[in-house]
Amino acid sequence: MTTSCSARRNWLAGLSMLALATAVATSSAASTARVCATVGDPPTLDDLKRDANLRRQALKDIQATQAIFIGEALSSSETAATFKVTRVWQGDLATPLTLRGPVEVRADGSKVWTSDIASDFKLGASYLVFAYGPSLSDARPDGCSTALASKSKTAIRILDFLVNPYPPKRSGR
Repeated sequence: MTTSCSARRNWLAGLSMLALATAVATSSAASTARVCATVGDPPTLDDLKRDANLRRQALKDIQATQAIFIGEALSSSETAATFKVTRVWQGDLATPLTLRGPVEVRADGSKVWTSDIASDFKLGASYLVFAYGPSLSDARPDGCSTALASKSKTAIRILDFLVNPYPPKRSGR
């Protein structure tokens, strides 16, 4: 199955594409191929260190997401994915955290594919997740920006440079 998605036209798209490109290049799973478009090359850490305007834009783009985090996949389906969040760069996140999936189930039981988002998480694997939506309760992990954390080291270094990561809240607080 081929899923196509349009990446956001900003530095964050380039950064997230860097994470995804590395993961896809090293993945043996051929069941789903994602085709994602981006504008130009992602910024390097040196670019961000040199250019204050680029840093300001990057921080603005980070704030426009509902969540950026590393989390271990606890469950995954067409309608939702639940993560044990271990590290956060954006969002007031609790762990475990459930994000909506690409499929909505209507009252009559029929299913509607609503978006091109990541939905094929391997249970137990840790992912760098970028989630977008009008609110955290409506946020969905973006299929063009979600990749295995172990394959996203450059993207994580850039995020660490821009924002001090913090731990998630515990559920029930």
